[in-house]
Amino acid sequence: MVAYGVHETRRREVLGTDVGAIESEAFWREFVRSLVARGLQGVRLCISDAHTGLKRAIAQVLGCPWQRCTVRFVRDMKGHVGRAQQQMVSAALLEEAEDDLLAFMHFPAEHWSKLRSTNPLERINREIGRRSDVVGIYPNDQSLLRLTGALLLEQTDEWLVSRRYLSLESLAKLYHDDTIDADEITLSIRPGRREVAPAA
Repeated sequence: MVAYGVHETRRREVLGTDVGAIESEAFWREFVRSLVARGLQGVRLCISDAHTGLKRAIAQVLGCPWQRCTVRFVRDMKGHVGRAQQQMVSAALLEEAEDDLLAFMHFPAEHWSKLRSTNPLERINREIGRRSDVVGIYPNDQSLLRLTGALLLEQTDEWLVSRRYLSLESLAKLYHDDTIDADEITLSIRPGRREVAPAA
């Protein structure tokens, strides 16, 4: 799994990754605690899949609002019914999941397209998967950590030199006094294909 955040400089940064045999609530909780132990604080929104254990871990450890990835929700919904029933089921499921799907709307409208899904993380996971397929089998978790860590370091470097992810004006709307606290972060967590990187 990989977690990344958008911090006060308006840039994205990989916050951490880990590997586990199963995606249990205990595993997720330990992962989120490890991010906090390394200094993560002030999280204003966490975006992830609707994994029950992950959602509970976010609530217990971070205590911040949670946003369900809307793209994954739509894919999951379409996977459960045939085309003919999608309209009817869509309305019922959307009404039921409204709070989880619309948490991003409590942020400035300029942020909505960036906060409603985990798509940026999906691209990273695909690249990790592509390169992992070349290697095939890893002798241990540490070897997977080394490869993934190198890829995520490369991604973080690319984000640092690319244009800002959020504008200063839109980020300032989050704060009453128009100052940006260095500890305020939006977090996105996405499970992947046993992605791992060394903790900072």
